[in-house]
Amino acid sequence: MALILPLALIFGPLIGLTIIALIARRGLRVLAETQTKHIEEGYAKENAMQTRERQVLVTTLEGELIENKNKIEAFLVIYGDMLRSLQDTSDTPKYQQVGDIIQKHPNFSKAVFEANVNKLSLLDITLAGHISKLYSALPKESEYINLDQTVPLDTAVKLVEKVMRDTEALLPQVNGLLIELQSMPAAGR
Repeated sequence: MALILPLALIFGPLIGLTIIALIARRGLRVLAETQTKHIEEGYAKENAMQTRERQVLVTTLEGELIENKNKIEAFLVIYGDMLRSLQDTSDTPKYQQVGDIIQKHPNFSKAVFEANVNKLSLLDITLAGHISKLYSALPKESEYINLDQTVPLDTAVKLVEKVMRDTEALLPQVNGLLIELQSMPAAGR
């Protein structure tokens, strides 16, 4: 018994410290796992938010591009009718009676693009470049050509044809971008 007391005094504190160290180690491991879990959840939430932002951006840009495509198509119909009436030799063209105004291009919508330029980085870099290139090619303000009664008929026809060609040249670009936006993977949208 005399031997038990000195051993208990020596090994008792060591056993106690070992137990405390094991408890502390387990606590630190649990804390590290909890922090790792919170960090992973934060990344998952951030990725989900970016995905939602990307979806909203793609959807709104798609809507604006469809609107601009419709404006191009309507513009081409109106000026196609005007061109046919100018080429109809049975009637005196309207502009030769009272004058007329030719719009050089449709009034394009750019509000969505301009409001979201800083978010284009959410998209594929190639797609973002194509979007920027198209929107920079769209005319900024309305421009008009005044056709007074003295303008020769062949000049008026050439003006309308040029306006139509210039506007028609934008249609493949808009259609191509719409296809790119619509073909984005579902996870990326």
